[in-house]
Amino acid sequence: MRPAVLDVVGRHADQKTWDKLHELGLKTRSIEEKWNFYAAMAAALSPELAKRTLPLSLTDEIPASQATFLVAWVATGGEQPEIAWNFAQTNREKLDAKLSALGVVRFVPYLMRGFSDARRATELETYAQKYMPAGARSEVEKAAEEIRFNADLKARIVPEIRKYLSYKRT
Repeated sequence: MRPAVLDVVGRHADQKTWDKLHELGLKTRSIEEKWNFYAAMAAALSPELAKRTLPLSLTDEIPASQATFLVAWVATGGEQPEIAWNFAQTNREKLDAKLSALGVVRFVPYLMRGFSDARRATELETYAQKYMPAGARSEVEKAAEEIRFNADLKARIVPEIRKYLSYKRT
């Protein structure tokens, strides 16, 4: 249950809680425990804490394979895709250096799955043509399709949810 509890704690963390998670993550020798603490920090809903978490991906505090996943987790788990995407673009070369061959193919498409705006699917496709290997095409297409699907679903469902929530029961 520890990972689930840490995820909830991290998701609703304030600065003091985030600092404690970071302290615990730095102290542990267990790779699994370390990831649990860093994943909890990345799940924070606070944009300010997301901005503090992202630079940790460029350090040697966690293994390279987990460092890049930290960025993607801020985008998806922490619901901060814009902040994570801007960080990833600014630090593209440093993050790419931490990725395996498979990671280079999957990292950006996974990160972009945090978006539900169809324009982001086009942005992903444009980015992939410029910076990603040809072998990434399938992953990019799947992510772009998922983004467009979520955008369409959001456009159809959100108005219905708002209508339902505003309905006054007698």
